[in-house]
Amino acid sequence: MPSLDDILNTDDFKNVAGINDTTLILQRDGYDDVRLDENMDLIFLSLIPDPPTPQNNTSEAIPDMDGAYDVGGTTYGSRNLEAKFLLVCRDKYDLSLLKMDLMRLFDSKKPFNIIDEDRPGLKWYHLRLSDKITFEDNGSRVSVSTIPMIAYAPYAVSIGTSLTPLTADADVWQVGQNIPTTVDPTYTHSEAEFSIWNLGDGQIDPRNVGDLYGMDLTITFKGPSSGLTIENLTNGDKWQYTGTTSASDTITLQGVFSKKNGASIFGDTNHGLTRLESGENKIKISGTSGIFSITFDMPFLYL
Repeated sequence: MPSLDDILNTDDFKNVAGINDTTLILQRDGYDDVRLDENMDLIFLSLIPDPPTPQNNTSEAIPDMDGAYDVGGTTYGSRNLEAKFLLVCRDKYDLSLLKMDLMRLFDSKKPFNIIDEDRPGLKWYHLRLSDKITFEDNGSRVSVSTIPMIAYAPYAVSIGTSLTPLTADADVWQVGQNIPTTVDPTYTHSEAEFSIWNLGDGQIDPRNVGDLYGMDLTITFKGPSSGLTIENLTNGDKWQYTGTTSASDTITLQGVFSKKNGASIFGDTNHGLTRLESGENKIKISGTSGIFSITFDMPFLYL
């Protein structure tokens, strides 16, 4: 791709089409996706997410000794992102209209999502403007726009889920999504002990993954049981149901909600949950009394 200076110093802007074959896709609930490309007189220059900001690093001084105890973990706050576009128009009137269109597209009264085609397997979910859009004009028909945004979640979320085939044909995965080459991750099982692979960088926590990323962790159990228990041996999390199920019953754990055949059973559980750490999670199922199946459907989170 030519440098921005080369583009700005070109007399014939008719040749800008095809300068960059990737761009951003803007998504908003209730509206069609918008590809911000040359058809809109826009040339995508960059999308730069700030590195995540560590929070809640806590320590405790050691009396009469050097150093300190690490008594807490680290969490990440929101992320700032900055997009840049080159606006190339036929005249000053078109440039003025395009600026208006860009401000309308990124109207921050309703949140929006962004897919960067340079990272086509990921989506930045629930963004708003963090400051005003700026325009740096170069003559009467060219401008560089900077769009500052905030993502309230620290991770980008996968477009595919654990139930999407991990193949190129699925067209939702990309290099860098930690897809193993030595094992074949499986997310539906019928045995008592197995592994569930969280391919992302972030922990899947059913308490917030749905709100922050728009897709819940959903665990579906089908089959007979008494005192069904789902335990993550990797981190010690345990969910237990004190009731029974028959071969035709379905238990669904979606987010923090527990249901049997669509009716809440939360009061008949230990109020536990199942978080999934990044990488391999060793899962143990107990309390079953016949043939069963259990499925884990979830997105993956990436820095």
